[in-house]
Amino acid sequence: MANYIYLVIDPATKTATAIDPSWDIQGVFKYAEKLGAKVTTAVYTHRHFDHTGGTLPKAMTRGRSITLEGVADCLAHGAGVYLGVDDLEVKER
Repeated sequence: MANYIYLVIDPATKTATAIDPSWDIQGVFKYAEKLGAKVTTAVYTHRHFDHTGGTLPKAMTRGRSITLEGVADCLAHGAGVYLGVDDLEVKER
């Protein structure tokens, strides 16, 4: 399972917004740097673990505990995070 991650870059300010960054947050930030931009914000379209990260349901992992990168990792990189009002109550890691 995977999802698409988009980078929207403002060429004037060299800042970027990542849309639905998950799975490899370090890679997303490094890719933006390679393009000469800095990710300053992350936008999440909806709350599913494949989009926002978090703990996967054990029924999908044969009982193993697996956590995907996502919202918390973007915050740790200093990016502002935007998500829907219905997603605000969801706890991240």
